[in-house]
Amino acid sequence: MTLGSGPSFPRKFRLRKSSEFETVLRKGRRLNSSHYVIYCHRNSFGYPRLGTIVSAKRCGGAVKRNRIKRVLREVFRLNKHIFDSYDVVVLAKGDSHKLDLETATDDIGKLFERLS
Repeated sequence: MTLGSGPSFPRKFRLRKSSEFETVLRKGRRLNSSHYVIYCHRNSFGYPRLGTIVSAKRCGGAVKRNRIKRVLREVFRLNKHIFDSYDVVVLAKGDSHKLDLETATDDIGKLFERLS
């Protein structure tokens, strides 16, 4: 199976159910940076899946929250090889809306280097 890096973010690469999020948050390993908290738990699918949590209380209005989610999906889409076979939940912190794609990629990449 090829992971591909096409322009889409298909459903199979998403965490969609609350039970999937709960499993990762409860059983997963927690990694912290100044902009994100990442929970990751190995899955049996052979490809990574992403879930995002961007709260209005921490991150502000809808425009900021949507930008954070777009950047996170793009980091994931372009760097699936980093995430191996993990279910990943990214919890955004307050000022993560200011990050560009390169900075977000570096930040998340450094966290996953610590994982292995």
